[in-house]
Amino acid sequence: MIFVIKQTFYSNINNDDHQKKMNILSFRQKPDNILRPLVRYSFVALKYLIVRINYQLWQYQQRQISLTYSSLIPAIIITTTGWICTIFWIAKTQWPNDVFPVTIDESARIFHIPCFMIVVRFMIVINCILEILWIIFIRKVLNYDSGINDLLIYYSIHDDDLDIFQQYKQYLYRLTLFSDYISMQSAISFILALTYWMARTNYELFLKYNAGEISLIILILSILLIIIEYIHCLFLISLIIIPFKALIIMVEFLIIQLKQVVSLTQTIFDYRFDRHLSVLITLSMKWHDFQTQYSHIFDHTSKLNKDLKEVLLAIETVSKASIIFATVFYSKRVTETMHGIYARLSNVPAFNHKCCRQLLAWNVCDE
Repeated sequence: MIFVIKQTFYSNINNDDHQKKMNILSFRQKPDNILRPLVRYSFVALKYLIVRINYQLWQYQQRQISLTYSSLIPAIIITTTGWICTIFWIAKTQWPNDVFPVTIDESARIFHIPCFMIVVRFMIVINCILEILWIIFIRKVLNYDSGINDLLIYYSIHDDDLDIFQQYKQYLYRLTLFSDYISMQSAISFILALTYWMARTNYELFLKYNAGEISLIILILSILLIIIEYIHCLFLISLIIIPFKALIIMVEFLIIQLKQVVSLTQTIFDYRFDRHLSVLITLSMKWHDFQTQYSHIFDHTSKLNKDLKEVLLAIETVSKASIIFATVFYSKRVTETMHGIYARLSNVPAFNHKCCRQLLAWNVCDE
């Protein structure tokens, strides 16, 4: 897993000597140099977090991806930890008091999360969806039918040929600054919360060990499971933050290209009645540019949509599952609150009975 984290956060795509390793969480560059870092960033996020295979763009382009042990290390580690966590969480839901020393009820009490079982079941659903999505993407890559890879290959080759207006370069630059800030703050918050969860759970395990409730072997195995869960949750955080940031900026880049085509058509429309030779030559060149740019944008959009439809389906499934689990969680919270209110109200007759007994005793004393 150290290899995966290192390769994920600090990676090179090309072997040129002048390229430097870049932090995958932030790819801030100069306003005039946006596309090449974006391609590098997107490809690293794609191959390590989504496809989970270490390969290069030229290998995909030439259909020479080699499935060696070194290239499959990310897939082996990420998939193994993911399935261990999934099986562990399923066992927790089936035998909540027998699988792990810290039970579901104790976890709910420690972290102040009522209905902790719902959170565990939601994580099982998320893991299953991500594994299905991984199978779809790795199949596309190994069959050399990945639209995102084709798009990144095109941009890596023709990045110098893409003329972007200065205002749009500034917009992309500000967007990268903003996305870098949001991603860094989100990553720090999630990692701190996960670290607290791991430390507090280990603390509870040591308390049980000192009290003689669990043996040393159970303590070691439990700590190993906690570490595996921690690593897998770090992967889930990276999968949420890193690829989606690249996807948002890539979509904005396509929209910018489309806006430039619209501006070009406006220029052609403004001079359509001018019959001067120089204007006609300029219009002919602009018309050719319009046809070329429009066909490229259409091709890029279709390539992106080829892979994006599975991603959007997964996002839609996760959002629907989130709504369902949140509704169940909220309904149970409401039920527990109502039970608490009823429990408090049930004390009213007891107090009334006690008051009546005291009044009767007082009446007896007066007589």
